[in-house]
Amino acid sequence: MIAKLTGTVDSVGDESAVIDVNGVGYLVHCSTRTLGRLPPQGGVASLLVETQVREDRIQLFGFADAAERDWLRMLSTVQGVGARTGLAILSTLSPDELVAAIAHGDKGPLTRAAGVGPKLAQRIVSELKDRVQAPVAATLPANVAGDGGLYSTAADYAQFARMLLNGGRAGSTRLLSERTVRSMFQNHTGRVVVPLQRSTNQSLSKDFPFGAGEDNWGLGFELAQPKARKANTRASGSGTWAGIFNTHFWIDPKNEVGVIVMMQTLPFYDDAAMQVLGGVEEIVYRNLK
Repeated sequence: MIAKLTGTVDSVGDESAVIDVNGVGYLVHCSTRTLGRLPPQGGVASLLVETQVREDRIQLFGFADAAERDWLRMLSTVQGVGARTGLAILSTLSPDELVAAIAHGDKGPLTRAAGVGPKLAQRIVSELKDRVQAPVAATLPANVAGDGGLYSTAADYAQFARMLLNGGRAGSTRLLSERTVRSMFQNHTGRVVVPLQRSTNQSLSKDFPFGAGEDNWGLGFELAQPKARKANTRASGSGTWAGIFNTHFWIDPKNEVGVIVMMQTLPFYDDAAMQVLGGVEEIVYRNLK
């Protein structure tokens, strides 16, 4: 049995790659996630391998990490899920997303994979639910990352908010011009408003944001533009943004307020998190002097 291959990448297709090991080319079927992590043609690659032997053929399935390999093995225990279907699922969902979906009994994300209908998705959830542990938000890596590997603390956010409220100055150092800061909080989309973003994985995120249909965009911020002003809430034109683990902040230049709320919970925008966020906002503005 072949358990691992290390060689040069000869070619990469839509569903497989050929790995040249000492002049012998091995055809290895992979998820799109693993294929995307392979180096360019001629580069050295190392893949964990699951070997399947049938009467008429031997097939190799390759993985960039053990998590994907172990998930293929687990998925293959479900009736109706072969290796090809398992790879289709792993091409659609990361191992962390699979854990979250199955642990929460959510078959929806699985149906996005080619060849997986509602009945098969439900069977996968039902048969594997007792074999996975629900993810802990504090340790689950982000599935949507635009941070380039950067991490920030509440104190970092506070310095950022204070700099913008100070017209671009951080202490005695000017980081942004006042004109740039004003531009960041101006509407740059006219009548185009922020649309409601429908979630495709309710175990990770609910529909968002709550300003959908009203807010518009500044430079880097969603700008609050409520049609009906509510008591004890941020002023129109406040800039806001959020992260997948319910890390929210807003900067309200009119009231000279910057607020950071870091919850580290999933799913994003669920009712409990929004109640906490709304409660913090109400307390802040109720106590402004």
